[in-house]
Amino acid sequence: MEFIDVNAEPLLLKGVKKIYYVRYPKKIYISDIRDAWIVANQVAYKISQILGLEEYTVDFKDNEDIGTDYILYRFRIYARDRHLASIRFVTKENALYMIVVTTSLT
Repeated sequence: MEFIDVNAEPLLLKGVKKIYYVRYPKKIYISDIRDAWIVANQVAYKISQILGLEEYTVDFKDNEDIGTDYILYRFRIYARDRHLASIRFVTKENALYMIVVTTSLT
């Protein structure tokens, strides 16, 4: 899994200090919420290492259909009851299409 640091300037006013695009080396399919949890926890583990978090929790926020072929999943990462990062990913026809992580930490 590769994390690509993206310019966060457009979201600074919302408190977002870092944006990462995440790339998986192989194609992944998300057929249900259990698969989504697996991906979210893998991403959360890696981002916690990048951010230096030792303890954190991952919470499912929601998911929504975007048209007939896409689904957006949203998860949040908390440490000590404070929201520190968000994980969003999009699937297209159940294939993982894009993952974006935003965080208020630098």
